[in-house]
Order: sequence, then C-alpha cells, then structure tokens
Amino acid sequence: MMNNRYFLDYNLRHGLKLSFHGEIYNHKEINDFLNSYYNLDYLYNSELFLSLIHFLLNNDLDVVVNSLKENQDYKFVFNDDGTIKSEFNFLIAVLYGSMIINGDFVFSISDGKNTIISRDVIGSCLLYYGGDAKLFFANDRKILSTEGISDIKTFKPGFLMFNNKMYPPLNPPWSNINSGNSLNYIESKNTLIKLLRESVNMRIEGLDEVALFFSGGVDSTTIAKILKDNNEIDVKLFTVGTENSKDLEISKKIAKDLDLDLKYDLVNEEIIKSEFEDFLSIIDRRNIVDLGVGMTMHLSSKLAVNEGFKTILTGQGADELFGGYNRYLDIYSQDKNSLIDELRGDIEFMHEVNFQRDLAIANFNNLNFKSPFLDKDFLSFALSLPIDYKIKSSDDKLRKHILRDIAIDLGVPHYIAYRPKKAAQYGSGIHKIIMKKIL
Repeated sequence: MMNNRYFLDYNLRHGLKLSFHGEIYNHKEINDFLNSYYNLDYLYNSELFLSLIHFLLNNDLDVVVNSLKENQDYKFVFNDDGTIKSEFNFLIAVLYGSMIINGDFVFSISDGKNTIISRDVIGSCLLYYGGDAKLFFANDRKILSTEGISDIKTFKPGFLMFNNKMYPPLNPPWSNINSGNSLNYIESKNTLIKLLRESVNMRIEGLDEVALFFSGGVDSTTIAKILKDNNEIDVKLFTVGTENSKDLEISKKIAKDLDLDLKYDLVNEEIIKSEFEDFLSIIDRRNIVDLGVGMTMHLSSKLAVNEGFKTILTGQGADELFGGYNRYLDIYSQDKNSLIDELRGDIEFMHEVNFQRDLAIANFNNLNFKSPFLDKDFLSFALSLPIDYKIKSSDDKLRKHILRDIAIDLGVPHYIAYRPKKAAQYGSGIHKIIMKKIL
C-alpha cells in the first residue's frame, strides 16, 4: 500500500488515474501519432501521457515487444507461446509509454488494480521513497524524514515500481555509448547541431524570454548562441563571481561580443557567509566540490529569480558526454575502453553526483532547471560517437573537440570555443573563499 505525499492531484480518464509532474518535449510527435488513429484535441503533459497509455493498452502490444523477449528482467510477462500475459498489459504499456516520451517528469499511474511509479530516464526530477507497511514518496528527503522514515532511498531514473517492485528501463541512453554509427566526423557534427537546436527550442517553447546559467565557457556559450539565433525570444545570461574572477571577466566580454544581455553579481566573503547556513540546509552532501559548485549555482539562481524568471537553462551534461573532465586523461592513457566505461557510469549515475544537488537548489529557489545537452535524443547520439572525436591524446588539454568544433560552426568566437575548461567554483572565485574563510 502506498501513502503518496508527492502525487497529490489525479486526473481520471479511460479508467486510468494519473499524477504527472513535469513536461513532455516531443508532444507534437506524439500528438501527430495519436491523431493518425483518433480525432483528438491537441494534448499536453498529463492528458497526452494518459492518451498514449490508453492507446497502447487498446492495441496489440505484441508487435512492439520483440526486444523485450530477450530481457531477463521481463521474461516473466510472457506466456510460453511468446504472447504477453494479460495481467501484465498495463505494465508493458506504461513501460513503452515512458520510453516514447522525451521530457523531464515523474509520475504515478493506476488502472484500478495496479500502480506504477516512475521518473524520466535521465533523472531530471527528484524522487525519494521509503517506509515499511506503507511507502511514502517525495521530491525532498526532508519531507520523508519528518514522517519518521529513516531508510530513505533514491528512486532510480527510468526504473518502474510496479506494485512495490522495481523493474529497470529498457535500452537507456547510456547503453548506446560508443556503439558506433555510419556517419563521418562532419556528418556527426551536423547531426549534433540539429539535435541540440531541437533540444534548446523544445525547452523554450512558449516562452517570450529565457534565462541561462553562464560561465563564458564553451558549453554555456554554445547554448547562448543558439538562443541568440532564435530571434523570437529575449535571452538573459546570469553569472556570479568575485571581483576580477576569470568567469566574470570572460562572461562580460562574450556578452558584449555577441550582443547578449548579461546580469551578474559580485560575490565576496561577507555574501558567502550570509548565505552559507541557508545553503547548507538545501544540500545533503558537504564535500568541497558540492559546496563550491552548489553555491555558485545557488547565487546565480537567486539572481535569476529576482529578475522574475521561473525557468533557466543549464549547460549540465556536456563534460560527461564529451570527455571534458581532466580526470578522463589518466583513464584514456591506460585504456580507451576503460574510459568508455567511465563515461557510461558518469551518465548513468549523474542523478546521484549532480542532480540531487542541483535540483535541490532549483526547488529551494522555485526555479525550473532545463538542460538541453541532456535531451534523450541528443544524449543518445552523443554517446554513440567514437572517443577520438572527443579526446585526442592522453595529454589533451582541451578535450571535447567535436563540441568545440560545433561551437565554431555556430559562430562562437574562437577564444571561447577553444577556451580550456575551468570548473564553475574555480572560475567564479567562490571556491577560494570557501576554502579560506568558511571551512
């Protein structure tokens, strides 16, 4: 039995009961597909997901589950003749429905007999659970703690909890890493540009203005240039840093050169100290990286909220996708295949390393984070590219080569496209304050 403190508002349709929090970005594609069978109004988010599940439940699922038959985790759903056992139609419909949608979401759905809970495969929305006789769910650990629950677990992205039992996702994006494709380097670049433009545009649909976390690095500047090229939306960049910090200096220069509106705040020891106690209440982990990166993001978030924004884009994911971290070089020098495994693990467990911190900051500031580099289609293709497109040698000081070349193709100035990576906490100068004055 579940007592659900996160899924409060249910919609009832087709005998299904659903709570859906989040956004479906490929709504046009799904609406076009459904309207090739039914004459429906244009649907979004919860209504769209309900209609998709209803369609899958009322059509022959056997034609779409051939790959499932080889999956050990799901063999129990089949009869001896290979057909799906009727009692598992609901599970399979929701499994495939959650694979079809591209978005940031968490949901609970019931057909009256069975209940399924899940979150998107990237983990863009937080979800925790725990309890004994009853299961409790929340997007904040503290909510569960107030219920007296001590054994709190992170709900794994892409997994489905079917009647209190967990089942893994099928073909998650990280399973495609270095799988290879038939495209050459130029074709791969063009495909990445197309997918990234689509990802950005899906995430700003319906907005008149958009905010962007900005460091002046290649990741955020590439997104900024795509936004700039969209003449229908106003763009505002947000950054923080100490006086004369590298990120602040370069952010001012690139904003001027690209004619972009930059909003920034100067940070000093006094500001960090005044924010520190509130900040510690937001994040669970206290290591120096989380404190430095998180404080930079927290202060930038406050700046965006004070300017009236509710949604902000991030460059999250580019380093994991394109081999941006310096630590990748040691692994590369030993064995490229080991680096492939490292990239796979970094993407698969990004929800633990980054999202738990970042989304806790977003929730605290009532701000919606959207990450174009972590679009399911873009991510899947980027992971399929050869390592040599990303890192060229064991002493490669730049890395992320195909992303840097994409930036040049999009019109990002050379001094930014080939600027070496500088972590946000260092480039902003905040790390130095925390190390010297706080810890």
